Amino acid sequence: MTTRTYRLVAGVAVAVALAMTLAARSLRPTVHRSAPQAPAGLPRLVEIGADSCAPCKAMVGVLARLRRDYAGRLAVEHIDSWDRPEEARRLGVKTSPTILFYDAGGRELRRMEGYVPADRIVQVFRKLGVEL
Repeated sequence: MTTRTYRLVAGVAVAVALAMTLAARSLRPTVHRSAPQAPAGLPRLVEIGADSCAPCKAMVGVLARLRRDYAGRLAVEHIDSWDRPEEARRLGVKTSPTILFYDAGGRELRRMEGYVPADRIVQVFRKLGVEL
């Protein structure tokens, strides 16, 4: 093959990859799992992840359980790093999912990366001196 052919093939490959990326982004579900900001006086758990990440998908059930079991005692929030990348950057998140633990005053106490089961999250809050 000639150099011109290689360039043409490479250009087509880049165009196809770009088209596939844009198509995949447009097909992502528009499910918003974000909770409103925590009411004053409640500890808060923030999970930052993406709908396309397997551990993040597994966290959906964990967040739902925590919302249900600790309603009125813990604010649980999800930030989609695809929809709100500036928020993930501002918080210094580099891995999905990242779980942020905040006290009732809004001070970050700890962060964990990867899938974290609900009972472990409650245990971490207790170790940090936050009773739910």
